[in-house]
Amino acid sequence: MKKLLVIGGGYAGVRAIQKLKGVTNLDITLIDIQPYHYLQTEVYSLIATTAWITDVTVDLQSICEYNANANFIRSKVMEIDFNNNTILCEKGELSYDYLIIASGSKTNFPNSISGLKKNSIGIKSLDNAFFLKQEFAKQLYALMSRNLALNDRYFNIVIGGAGLSGVEIAAEMAAKTNRYINANHIDKYKLRIYLISAGESVLKGMNPYLQEKSLDRLQKLGVHVLLKTRIDSVDEHLVHLNNGESLECHYLIFTGGVTTSDFIKKLECCELSKNGQVVVTDTMQLPVHDNTYAIGDVAFLKDKEGNAIPSTAHAAEQSAEIATANIKLALEGKEQKKQYVRSEGVLVALGSKNAAVVLFDKYKFSGYLGYLLKHLITWNYKRSLDNNAKTVHKLRV
Repeated sequence: MKKLLVIGGGYAGVRAIQKLKGVTNLDITLIDIQPYHYLQTEVYSLIATTAWITDVTVDLQSICEYNANANFIRSKVMEIDFNNNTILCEKGELSYDYLIIASGSKTNFPNSISGLKKNSIGIKSLDNAFFLKQEFAKQLYALMSRNLALNDRYFNIVIGGAGLSGVEIAAEMAAKTNRYINANHIDKYKLRIYLISAGESVLKGMNPYLQEKSLDRLQKLGVHVLLKTRIDSVDEHLVHLNNGESLECHYLIFTGGVTTSDFIKKLECCELSKNGQVVVTDTMQLPVHDNTYAIGDVAFLKDKEGNAIPSTAHAAEQSAEIATANIKLALEGKEQKKQYVRSEGVLVALGSKNAAVVLFDKYKFSGYLGYLLKHLITWNYKRSLDNNAKTVHKLRV
């Protein structure tokens, strides 16, 4: 019986567990510091109070139990010893024959922006997302109740970074605010949402159709989009911009970049990209350790032409499928197979049952139809995991 350790219960780690179900000669252990799988692609709906915690989480123990040969350990990984095939976590040392690193990413707060880390909030953790959900709900309540003690001045929410997360959060928060304003005849200028983009548009590097539709939608929702603008420094309630202006800020949500976990940066034998991602081969293996695979956001993924693939849930799942297929080949003593992650499409949620979609760089549409497609994909993914959990619960009873 061979031992496989999977570090990380995000989209990549969970897909790896699923794809290895039924492999009887493999003892699988999933390790994560949290007991739940967090659907980060739905963080915008949680923050904007249109979703609840149970809508964006699934129990990792249940996912593992559904896959009969998988175990779950809740612990923090601190070191990997590739030479001795062991990892060190808070609960002790674990050995492995094969290792999958799927530890994901976290918000990167550049040191070049003074005061950023201290005075802003990232959205890569559920704790932060839930905190923002509560703060946003408080302000909506203050608007409705005309509670001047809570809301006697403009309330500014600033979002730094106009990538996928920043755009989706801004759009959903603005759409939710507008619904409350229209229903309660509130002064719509009391709560203002700013989105700061360093580029000439939003969604830098993505299909121009997505950029155009997203920017147009944000502006129609009343989001103040500041283009070609950078954050210079941040105080407790002020965001200082590179154009010399400053924004009063009740809280700053920073989505301007990601990096990998601290223990990844200490792996001396691994080549890392400029964002700290692990450089892998076309088989998802580490070049110098062929029994170790890196997948998902922690890996520097490229397509067949060598272009970098954006960090998305779909790309993470594809990389997991490549890695697990090769682990099965390794168990059979067969040669590893090269495969490539493909960017098959991007779906951008734009608030209030609206989304922009590009599939295969060919099919482009937006509005309610886009929302339906995104909602269907998310619903199907969550439903399958929830059904796993229900099956496990019945077995426990």
